[in-house]
Amino acid sequence: MPRLDAAGAFLVTGGTAALVLALVRTESYGWTSSTTLLTLAVAVALLATFVVVELRVRGPLLRLGLLAHRPVLSANLFSLLMSSGQFAAFYFTSLYLQQVLGYGPTATGLAFLPFCVGIVAGSLAAPRAVARFGSSATLVAGGVLGAAGFAWFALTVAVGSSFVGSVLGPSLVASVGIGMCFVPLGTQATAGVAAPEMGMASGLLNSFRQIGGSLGLAVLVTIAAHASGSASGGTSGEARNSGTGVALDRTALVDGQSAAFWAASALLVVASLAVAALGMRSRGAGPDGTRTTTASLPTGAMAAGADATAVQIQAQARAQAQAQALARARARARDLDQT
Repeated sequence: MPRLDAAGAFLVTGGTAALVLALVRTESYGWTSSTTLLTLAVAVALLATFVVVELRVRGPLLRLGLLAHRPVLSANLFSLLMSSGQFAAFYFTSLYLQQVLGYGPTATGLAFLPFCVGIVAGSLAAPRAVARFGSSATLVAGGVLGAAGFAWFALTVAVGSSFVGSVLGPSLVASVGIGMCFVPLGTQATAGVAAPEMGMASGLLNSFRQIGGSLGLAVLVTIAAHASGSASGGTSGEARNSGTGVALDRTALVDGQSAAFWAASALLVVASLAVAALGMRSRGAGPDGTRTTTASLPTGAMAAGADATAVQIQAQARAQAQAQALARARARARDLDQT
């Protein structure tokens, strides 16, 4: 029975938590403060120790060689960057609806329904896109569409805007793009991975998604706070107590939210570029040392391989059915002998 890599689990959890903590507290302590630098140093030390442990332990929590396979690496990198922008965009959209447009909690929740519809639409379109264009191309297209939606958010959020003018259109565009990415992410993250490591590859993808969401929110909140502080730095106390001060504060909030949406858009652009670059160079050995890509094979060869696989599956199914029928016949024979 395989032993749990408790040391690896402790190190990666502690290192990630320390990294998120350091980024979250930069708004209060600053990037160059001793508190931030010390926390970052602890995070780096824990994560570096995790790498050393995983290279030496017999049953590692994560076999690091898995990330040497380009499809796996590109899928996890894309997941990290996409979730960094996506989770933060949810947060800032909620703040914009409540603090700028004046929506209540229920109205804010209902305002997210178009985003849910777009996610479903993108997820339904993704399988056909993957079958026709491949997982890498679908990821790039979804990432670019999501980036366009977040950029639209950044351009339209304003104090005097409305739900239709600044939320509805960007939500639909961004959500369709993000929805298109879920199916090819799972396909890409497990492409060419050996059966015993499928669980490890799937867990790695989920981990990168959660880590990306935490890190992205921490970084983008810092960016938004800096932009908001710069916009409201000249507002006096008397002005803030007047109607003009309230308008200035709301303008500062919008400036910060716009900066965060621009950053989220940039993250998706980088993710798309990374997948495009790694996808072009993905011909080669899989994570177990065998060649797994079929991009360079002629269409006829791939079709012949698919036909051979289908025939093999059908033969196995017939053999299994025959074995089950024989077992039932033997069982009936035993029952007759006993009676």
